[in-house]
Amino acid sequence: MKINHVTIQTCALEETYLFYTDTFGLLDLNKQQDRFSLQIGSSILEFVQTMDNSRPFYHFAFNIPANRFRQAKEWLQKRVILHLEEGTDEVFFKNFDAYSYYFTDPSGNIVELISRQSASPVVEEPFGIAQILNIGEINVTTPRLMEMGERLIDWGVRPRLDEELGEGLNFMGEGDSYLLLGRPGRIWFSSDKQAEVHPVTITVDGSKRIEVTAEGEVLLTSVGTIG
Repeated sequence: MKINHVTIQTCALEETYLFYTDTFGLLDLNKQQDRFSLQIGSSILEFVQTMDNSRPFYHFAFNIPANRFRQAKEWLQKRVILHLEEGTDEVFFKNFDAYSYYFTDPSGNIVELISRQSASPVVEEPFGIAQILNIGEINVTTPRLMEMGERLIDWGVRPRLDEELGEGLNFMGEGDSYLLLGRPGRIWFSSDKQAEVHPVTITVDGSKRIEVTAEGEVLLTSVGTIG
């Protein structure tokens, strides 16, 4: 599965824009008064100013090359403070054969850089912003977890390795990109934040759009092929 485009909300539009364009050096595609879009490798991440007093936050991950975890960490530590989990600022996920670290951006999002040893490419170039490959994860938080999971399966977005849907966090997809289907209230790894329902729109595989409303309803629609 490929995540093509993700649209999320923010209560700190300008601060977040400056963070990702100046501190990170990501390419801004279309800055407007109430939104901006970033090129994340082969994906696009769009931030939209929230119209109420909410403080939305999300978890998303950026994939990086399999052989650039250490260089990317050195690059990242010059720009952010990494989260600690049990005294360490990095983690190895054995089930995914992947190394990760986390930080918080100005919108309060829990951002992960992940190096998937089996699924991501090996590159010759030293790590830089051009080696961020794509969006590898985005949360789909809803109180109607099992119902939405079954609908995603019927729609062709299946759990990783065809695992059974569970009440915990479900990784929906395959390859190097996943929708993280879970309920509100669970604690996000590397933080003390509980997952919350906030609007998000995700386009995957060029033609499938998943929209989570403010109430946690998940809408599935087909769109024109991207790319």
